[in-house]
Amino acid sequence: LASGAALAKSKRLQSVLGVLRGKNPFDRVIKEIEKMLSLIEEEGKEDKKQLDWCDDERDALDEELGKRNDQIETLDSEITDLETEIDDPETGLKKQITTTEEDLVENAATQKEETDARRKERSSYMKNKAVLNEAQATLKRAIHVLNRYYDALERQTSELQVREEPETWGKYEGQSSAGKDVLDMLDFILTESDKEEKEADDDEDDSKSTYDDTMQTLKDNEKDMQDQLAELKKNVG
Repeated sequence: LASGAALAKSKRLQSVLGVLRGKNPFDRVIKEIEKMLSLIEEEGKEDKKQLDWCDDERDALDEELGKRNDQIETLDSEITDLETEIDDPETGLKKQITTTEEDLVENAATQKEETDARRKERSSYMKNKAVLNEAQATLKRAIHVLNRYYDALERQTSELQVREEPETWGKYEGQSSAGKDVLDMLDFILTESDKEEKEADDDEDDSKSTYDDTMQTLKDNEKDMQDQLAELKKNVG
């Protein structure tokens, strides 16, 4: 026993050996055995407590690991959703940016086309108005000259009638009648020219109003698209 205790370097065996070497060995052996059993029981309790603690720690770690795995899965899903939101070829942010930029280019081109068309309309209107005004001025001068001429002719006819020269009345009266027809025709042409000018002025006002409304709409759309583009680029960034 002594050699076994020495080889095993067991304090418990050495303690038992000491008891055996003393008086009343069996009583003391029993007592030592009881102490050993009590010690073993206490150690078992400590081991059980340590095992329970390890189990609790393992459960807590498993629970925490489960939470971390759930978070990873959630993040993976969010990343996938974000990639789809950005890169989807139909509805993604990059596609929306491209579409908005194309719409802005088209809007600018439309503004230029509208402005060019408006300039041509304005130029045509001004040329037509100048022609009408020149024609009206010519008609007015002609009417003025003819009025003076036929007024003088009527005075001359009246003088001839006073002097009783009937052989010349028909000549002047015929000229006066023809002159009245000419003046009536010129007055009609002048009136129609005034109407044409009024219609041209109204058309010009309508064209300008339509152009202004169209340009305002295009500029409002342009501002909205610029704001939208800035927000889209901000979201992608």
